[in-house]
Amino acid sequence: MYLGAASTLAHRVGWIAMSSRGVVSAVGPSLSISRVETASEVREARELHARVYLERRYVKADEVDRGVLATRVDPWAESATYFLARSPTGRAVAVGRQIYSDDPAALPALRLPGLDDGVVSQVQRQGGSRVVEISALAVHATAPRDTAIQLYSHMWLHSIECEHTAWIMAIHPALARSIVGLLGPVIVPMGPPQWFMGSDVIPAVIWTDQAAQIIHCTAAQSRDLPMRSRLPTLFPANEAVRRP
Repeated sequence: MYLGAASTLAHRVGWIAMSSRGVVSAVGPSLSISRVETASEVREARELHARVYLERRYVKADEVDRGVLATRVDPWAESATYFLARSPTGRAVAVGRQIYSDDPAALPALRLPGLDDGVVSQVQRQGGSRVVEISALAVHATAPRDTAIQLYSHMWLHSIECEHTAWIMAIHPALARSIVGLLGPVIVPMGPPQWFMGSDVIPAVIWTDQAAQIIHCTAAQSRDLPMRSRLPTLFPANEAVRRP
């Protein structure tokens, strides 16, 4: 989750439905969100990622190759699961992804300088199958204001299925503030703010077990606010046990 999309975090939140097969599908009043399954959808997701980043000047024109970010800029596309949000007409309006690696130390956010050795060591102890980097958030200007939070919710539910215990990120400070303002103090900084992928970022981790507890507390303390009262549905508890 590299770059800022703080303005897309909603003052209203859609809802999430669980299918009878246990596969998560996300539905909102004006969005459908799904995990990308086909090569053509991956291409569509990557093109949207590049287009939004180029429009916002996070990357330069010569860093885009045939409609997608050049490999030298984004070498992680082949090691990621993409998620797309679509408008009622089927047009892709937002994308996010989870990057995987057998060795968590190879994830881009964990290769940034100045990280806290203790936090990094705990992340590495989780093992590659339980750590993902949340990345490539790109929300088109025409997308509904709740798009980012719905994307995160869908990725969260996917992480529950996969028993992920840690979300790694290089997150824009404004987006971090928005997430904390909505969900509570779920983000744990791993190092100092720095420049990465065209923006100021904070290397950080979200521990999924701890975050679920914080989110539920936030919701319980804000029952009079419809958006926050729905947070436990959007971000349910993760039963995967974190390794100490």
